[in-house]
Amino acid sequence: MNNSYNTQLFRKPLTSELLMIIKKIYKIKNLNNHQFNKKKILEYNTIEQLELFYFYISDFYLPCKAKIFLENITINRTVTILKQILKEFNYTVSATEKYDKNKKYTHYRINKNKKLTLINMDKYLINFD
Repeated sequence: MNNSYNTQLFRKPLTSELLMIIKKIYKIKNLNNHQFNKKKILEYNTIEQLELFYFYISDFYLPCKAKIFLENITINRTVTILKQILKEFNYTVSATEKYDKNKKYTHYRINKNKKLTLINMDKYLINFD
């Protein structure tokens, strides 16, 4: 369970159970190595799956945000929902544009955020000779 969360978007911390449901909806086997595009979202019936779990997912969102993001779901909103939820688990969704037979499409990749290690500068002495 994630104890710190975005209080401007969610009303309570997101659970690992929610993450498992999201992984099933988006057909994600491994968060560290998953790629997809909007065509895959349509193939996997992601919009319909999100609508089936509306009440469960909306329980985590603030009511005003649930109304914006979880009602009348579009392909772009499915990506937004995934980004919002994965961000709470320290993942990002990055997008790149690809071309296939002169047709442009957006390719998405899930990335784990790197942890920054802060160095305590009190332990070091800098000399300028």
